[in-house]
Amino acid sequence: MADSSSSTRPLSESLKGYGRGIVGGLIFAFAPLYTMEIWWQGFIASPPVLLFAVGLTYVVLVAYAHYAGLHDTNSLPSNALEAFESIAIGFLVAFIVLKLIGQLPWDISLNEFMTRLTIEGLTCAIGVAVGSTQLGQDPNESQSGGKKKRGFIHEFAYSALGAVLIVSGFTPTMEVIVVALETGPLAALGTAIVSFLLALGVVSYFDFRGSKRIDGGSIYAGGPIGDAFVTYSIGLVAAAVLLWSVGRFDGVGLGAALSMIVYLGWPATLGASVGRLIL
Repeated sequence: MADSSSSTRPLSESLKGYGRGIVGGLIFAFAPLYTMEIWWQGFIASPPVLLFAVGLTYVVLVAYAHYAGLHDTNSLPSNALEAFESIAIGFLVAFIVLKLIGQLPWDISLNEFMTRLTIEGLTCAIGVAVGSTQLGQDPNESQSGGKKKRGFIHEFAYSALGAVLIVSGFTPTMEVIVVALETGPLAALGTAIVSFLLALGVVSYFDFRGSKRIDGGSIYAGGPIGDAFVTYSIGLVAAAVLLWSVGRFDGVGLGAALSMIVYLGWPATLGASVGRLIL
């Protein structure tokens, strides 16, 4: 997260914190983001309940910033700012995901639009706060145990394990089919691009916990781009295998099958990216 005292926190470190926050928000909130019952809350939840949820979440995030935040000055104003940043980024993440999966169309009522966005955004905000702090690099990590050489099989296995851990719980649900059938090819293409960029950020630029323990960063060829490509490919293959194993390709066309793979491949790719670093 950004520091209120910018002179004590370089911009690059703030941007890395934002990146980890976005990834943390997605990892924490992908399951509710892909849940129809949460989408339907747009018709049900009342404004007083939403206001109470926003206030409670904000208080919790201020307390979290006090005990585990990134601000150098642990004052109430800086903690309040960090909590506000978490909520703002959480809402942004929820907005992008809901738009890409077709669950935040412009033609719904303003009340439903804001209710659905608020419910999902608050969940993402908690993940943003946790991800920006707990997934960051330990300053003493590279000195504590030395660097480890890891081969292709090792990194591939942990990437595949991370992908399966993230998506196995909601692979059999109907939401993946609903999203694939209700969205168009441009949304699927946008999802693929976002997935690849997030993989690139996690494996190469966001200073995730565990990255400095690995000698050379990765054994995949092609530098950061090649690394991200292989990681994304692992996510897509894991998604395809899991979808096939639960019969999601039965009786559907190629376009729908590819769309399901892309949308499930998004959280699977995040799992593959993070899994090889922290598992």
